[in-house]
Amino acid sequence: MKKTFLIILSLTVWCMAGQAAVTLEEEQEQRDLVTEAMLKRTRGDYKGAIKLLNKAEKIDPLYDAVYFQRMYIYDKLGKTKKAIDELMEYVSLTEYVGKCMLIDVLKKDLDYSLKKAMIYSTNTYHSTIFRELIIIIYILKNDYNNAIVEFQNMEKDFWPVDERNYNFIKCDIYTKLRECGKIISDMSKCIE
Repeated sequence: MKKTFLIILSLTVWCMAGQAAVTLEEEQEQRDLVTEAMLKRTRGDYKGAIKLLNKAEKIDPLYDAVYFQRMYIYDKLGKTKKAIDELMEYVSLTEYVGKCMLIDVLKKDLDYSLKKAMIYSTNTYHSTIFRELIIIIYILKNDYNNAIVEFQNMEKDFWPVDERNYNFIKCDIYTKLRECGKIISDMSKCIE
């Protein structure tokens, strides 16, 4: 039993190491490609920039700057759905939605953004960030009832995560709904 476990463990580590085997030269080449793509983008050569970003992605598909830059370009080209697709990949890799530009891209097609966030929340191993994104999208849509329902579902599924953060999110929703009693109750929990 011990041998089997060790063999499975070593195979897993070996496979993971094989996937992460990007050399320093390749990393530098990828950064250079992204930098060159950014320069092309600023000059208005969007097609050239996308070609370079696609080439950079082939070196290491886990390099989040590729997705952010493509999102920016697709947004500039008015290709909203492609921009949102790239945004979802970026969030999937970084688990971060705090950049104002990301929210601006989401706002351009809230229904499509919601649909994609729901797909990612069910198909990824780190669905918490996408559940939070779904709540944000509901708030942007002024659909506070579904935001609260999603939040309560998330509370049931993931509690305890970091109660203070979730209480602040809940407070934001309640503020928009003007439920002052709930705000005071939840803020008290944050202070404790």
